[in-house]
Amino acid sequence: MEEWDNIGAATEEPTNWNGFKTASGGLSGFAQQQVFRSTAIRSGASGMYCARIFSKSIIGIVANGTLTLGRINMGSSTVTDISANYNISLTNDPNFSEALTSMPDSIVFWAKYTAASNQQARIHAITHDAFDVHDPIDAASSPHVIS
Repeated sequence: MEEWDNIGAATEEPTNWNGFKTASGGLSGFAQQQVFRSTAIRSGASGMYCARIFSKSIIGIVANGTLTLGRINMGSSTVTDISANYNISLTNDPNFSEALTSMPDSIVFWAKYTAASNQQARIHAITHDAFDVHDPIDAASSPHVIS
């Protein structure tokens, strides 16, 4: 997380990563900054920066803190509407996808997490073929998921 775009602006995001400020969908105009560059790195880390991601109430709805290589779609005020609220990997747009030339054998991820009420943290990594996969996985995306 060493390289960032728009540092200090309301659109600050790690380079090649996307949060709500680059979202699409009918409610994207309500998007607020939910990721910032931070120096609260773990002991022994080789870099200087990490991403501080947090949940926030937007138009009365708590939006999970999200960071994706794809693009967030904000299409419904109903949180559980996965046909309108999802992340999508736009395979023809290098700003909203990440092409792999080989399959990773592991993921190293470090999180410092402070729970609030009924919240939970998660990481969800999906590898897929050249299809614009949704997360949460929908019926159209399912056949294209590799791992």
